[in-house]
Amino acid sequence: MENAGLMVTAVSMLGGVLGFVISTFFVLMQMQSADKWNKKKTSEELLTQIMTGEFPKLMDSLLLEYNWDALAHVPYAQRASELDEPELRKLDAVLRNVLRHLEVVCINMKHQIIDEKVCYEYLHSILTTFYETCSDFIAKERTRRQEPRVFIELEEYAKKWSPALAR
Repeated sequence: MENAGLMVTAVSMLGGVLGFVISTFFVLMQMQSADKWNKKKTSEELLTQIMTGEFPKLMDSLLLEYNWDALAHVPYAQRASELDEPELRKLDAVLRNVLRHLEVVCINMKHQIIDEKVCYEYLHSILTTFYETCSDFIAKERTRRQEPRVFIELEEYAKKWSPALAR
C-alpha cells in the first residue's frame, strides 16, 4: 500500500514536470515568433520612414540640383569632374547624407535589429548601385577623415548582395 502511494506521488510529480516542460516549450516558441514579427515590423517601419522622409529628398537633390542620377550608373568621379569646387562641396554634403542613411540601415541589419530579407527587398538595387557609383567618393571620404571604416557596413552589404562588386 505504501509503495502504491509512492508510485502515485512519483507519477504525479512526473506529470507535473512534463506539463511544465511542455508549457515552457510553447512559451518559448511564442516568444520566438513574437521576436520575428517585431523584427519584421521594425524593419518595415524604419524602411518606410527612410523611403518617405529625408532620403528621397536627398536623392532628388542629387538629380535636380546637381544633375546627377547615381542610380543610372553614372560614376561619382565623372560627375565630380564637371563641377567647380563650391558645387562639388555641396554635392559631397548631399551624397554623404544619402550614404549615411544607407549605412544606418546596414548597421541595424548587422546587429539583427532589422530583418535583412525585408531590407533586401526594399534596398537591393539602391544600395548596390550607390556603392558601385560612389566608390570613388567613399575612398575620398576615408582619406579625408583618415578612417578606413567609413561606410564599411554599406560596402560589406553591397558586396554581399552583389557578388560582382566583391571583386
